[in-house]
Amino acid sequence: MPQTIAEWIVNGKQYRTMSSNTLDWDTSTMGVDCGDYDNGLPACDPNGVGTKPDPVKNVGWYVPLPTTGERVVSDVLIRAKNAIVLSYAPGGSLCGSGGLSWLMEINSCSGGSPGSAQFDIDDDGDVDADDMILIDPPGPEPPEWDPPIGMPFDGQVQVPAFLINGKMEKKYLSSSKAKIETLSEKAPRLGIIYWRMFRE
Repeated sequence: MPQTIAEWIVNGKQYRTMSSNTLDWDTSTMGVDCGDYDNGLPACDPNGVGTKPDPVKNVGWYVPLPTTGERVVSDVLIRAKNAIVLSYAPGGSLCGSGGLSWLMEINSCSGGSPGSAQFDIDDDGDVDADDMILIDPPGPEPPEWDPPIGMPFDGQVQVPAFLINGKMEKKYLSSSKAKIETLSEKAPRLGIIYWRMFRE
């Protein structure tokens, strides 16, 4: 099952939120493991109409991007368990400097929402519960607070550089609009988490 993106306007600014769908880890379309080679598992049915299990399927996650022509055009970074994804939707000219970029931070294991605020959207110098947005979905579902996972920037922006200052960090993104975009976020925990001592 794919994760899905929703877009919202909060205080005149545009944000994206992400679903937290449970991933399907079945390795075949029938829910029965099978193999194409001599791996000790029953052989797969290559055309899906016989009595053997259907072919092995891909597992993992993917995210359909909602804007027409939007695509990921730079490397994805893994930082503090999140995938930092930069997508770009060209403007009227594919070779022009226009268009719109989205910087998104998603859970690298599930492709879904990281579950907590990522950006300092209220500009108070902290990333906390005040940086969530109230989502009021159509229908009978109750409103809930969700963390924004994406913010837009004019033009095509490049992979960010990071500058850490205590518990906060700034992302600096160069833009095709001849400007440097900045974004304040919570800094990842740094330090040595494992070491081994050797004696002569």
